Amino acid sequence: MKTSHHLIPRSRCEELGIINKNDKRNLKKINGKLHTTWHALFVNLTPYEVIQLLYMLYRFRQEDLFIMKNRDEWKILFGDMTLLEACKQIVREWTPPRSFYTPRFTTYEKEFQTFFSGLFKDFK
Repeated sequence: MKTSHHLIPRSRCEELGIINKNDKRNLKKINGKLHTTWHALFVNLTPYEVIQLLYMLYRFRQEDLFIMKNRDEWKILFGDMTLLEACKQIVREWTPPRSFYTPRFTTYEKEFQTFFSGLFKDFK
């Protein structure tokens, strides 16, 4: 069964300056199991925040532990993808158009900004 998933969570839109949380660019019809699994694993993080989380796991060499601990959910969402492949899929499948939402960098870490910006190179 397909459900409507808010790419930027409805509960987070106001704090992120998004006026119309039900804008069609913020909605995506997805399989209900994927929808439930996404929220089980990432709660109400934005796609940008999920990528930031995965980057930090990678940076501190904790990605294997995270994937192993959340194996069932990871398998449903990303199959056998590596962390970098999962980040690229999040950009491709779970991120609203950049014209709709441009993440605000809250970190001063240039390395992450470079990593994040680099994910978009393949999708322009």
